[in-house]
Amino acid sequence: MNKIGDRLIYRAMNIAIDQGKKDIVLNILEPFMFNSNELDLKIISKLEEILDTELYIVPTKNQWRKIKLQHLDRLLK
Repeated sequence: MNKIGDRLIYRAMNIAIDQGKKDIVLNILEPFMFNSNELDLKIISKLEEILDTELYIVPTKNQWRKIKLQHLDRLLK
C-alpha cells in the first residue's frame, strides 16, 4: 500500500466529486484503486489538468521548516 498514492487518489476523488467530474476521474483512477504504487506523474498531471488544481505539492525548504516548527509546537503543548 502506497500512502502517497492513496492520498492522491482520495484527494482527486474528493475534488472531482465537488466539481462534478467524478465519472471522468474515476475512469482514469480505476486501474490504480487497489495498486496505487502504479500511479505515475503522467496520470497525476492529467488529473491536475482535468481538475484544474495541484494534487501533488513538493514543499520548499522554508515550507518544510514551517511544517517542522508547527509540528514541534504541537508536541510541546
